[in-house]
Amino acid sequence: MTVPQNLKDTKVLKHFSHLQKSLKELQHPISIELHPSNKCNLNCLDCGYRALLSYHGNEKTFVVMTRETLLDLAKQFSDLNIKAITISGGGDPSLNPYLSEFLKELQKNKIKYGVITNGVYLNKFLPKELVKGEYVRFSLYTDATPQQFFSTIKNIRLLVNLKNKLKTNCIMGIGLLVDTTDYIRTSQIIEELNKINISYISFRPKEYLNRKLDNRNWDEPIGYLKKIKIKHPNNLEDLKRRISELHEAKPYVNCLSLHLTSHIDANGNVYPCCEQTGNQKYLMGNIYKNPFKEIWYSKKYSDLRNNLDAKKCPYCRYNLKNIVLHKALKNEINLKDFEKDMQHSHADFL
Repeated sequence: MTVPQNLKDTKVLKHFSHLQKSLKELQHPISIELHPSNKCNLNCLDCGYRALLSYHGNEKTFVVMTRETLLDLAKQFSDLNIKAITISGGGDPSLNPYLSEFLKELQKNKIKYGVITNGVYLNKFLPKELVKGEYVRFSLYTDATPQQFFSTIKNIRLLVNLKNKLKTNCIMGIGLLVDTTDYIRTSQIIEELNKINISYISFRPKEYLNRKLDNRNWDEPIGYLKKIKIKHPNNLEDLKRRISELHEAKPYVNCLSLHLTSHIDANGNVYPCCEQTGNQKYLMGNIYKNPFKEIWYSKKYSDLRNNLDAKKCPYCRYNLKNIVLHKALKNEINLKDFEKDMQHSHADFL
């Protein structure tokens, strides 16, 4: 089964000409990852966000963005011509009581959005706004309790039915965290997902507090998962390669993603990417002190773009996108070969 197009890193080539302009004179970002909430209704042992903060020597704070902040950000994003917002956490974005109002504001300003949630809790106002977005990705965990798991399954069904009722084009996907120790438990999860009309399943490796994934042997778990009947498009055939490439030495110094995307956490801190969240060395500013545009075009941010040595960065989900962009700059790939990926509606989500 081929990898779903919305999961392909080559979709970033849609913005290659934008990147070329930005390398000469800095342009606006294409997408932003935003954390409206650090509060969460789960307490996963292998919480990726807690692992990230711990890696950078910080502890998690349990804050949510205010209504005024979110509505002001929607206006700032519109004024800056940002194309897409990935809304995740932190904690779980559904726990911010103003999320639905923020999504309406993004709709009004014609900004695409996608929401990543554990799906355990959805207030009565949220589902309608979720299915009006480009995508919802439900994060499922093998260590969730049965009550949490079936609450998520119930809400996935609710959103799928609502999407069909409202006839929206929202893509409903699953981010399924797997490990080399508890992968057998995924069979029950997949069995339930096979009963629901979702768009894809993205298998993702769990992270640990030391952020080291490369010493695990994935042959046995991937072999086991391949034997399970999976109705939906998925990235299983590509999983081992992606895990390997995430940890390989980077064949470039300049991080080109710094011209295309940025990250804002629930405290209002701006970082160049989600992987450096909590790292004070890479704290570019705070939206409670300065507008995002001012931070984006600041000397501090420009110095980072010019001087960052990507080879010294930890493993990163932008790595594969950077490889694609560097190849394009060197004319090592033909953009026409990837036109289908570039035309996907998710190509604005970086």
